[in-house]
Amino acid sequence: MNWFQQNGNLIGWVGGITLTLSLLSPIAVVYFIEKLPADYFIQPHRPLRSRLHPLSLLKNLLGLFLVVVGIAMLLLPGQGVLTVLVGLIMMNFPGKKKLERWLLGLPKVADAINWIRKKGGKPPFLLEKAQP
Repeated sequence: MNWFQQNGNLIGWVGGITLTLSLLSPIAVVYFIEKLPADYFIQPHRPLRSRLHPLSLLKNLLGLFLVVVGIAMLLLPGQGVLTVLVGLIMMNFPGKKKLERWLLGLPKVADAINWIRKKGGKPPFLLEKAQP
């Protein structure tokens, strides 16, 4: 109990940041899901830009942040899987497309994402058919 009294400011800051992220992350997830083209997941693999380019580095750091926040949301209130997916979409790494397609292959994830797109007046994502 003594620790809480000594660290009241820290607890306030962490609580404020947590509240802000829990309010902003669903807005960011919806924004990014609606901005992607419907054929994003079936487009051919694009070559990676240099990871040392400042914009690429910033984009990767933001994506990593969203992945970490999304993983935390798996245990806390929020849209964890969708936030992880948006974070992965923003990042550049080998095997990215395969991981994205696997996540979107989960029926509940695909349903949730396409529901968001429908509410935003966007067509559903085009997905590759599973090969027998």
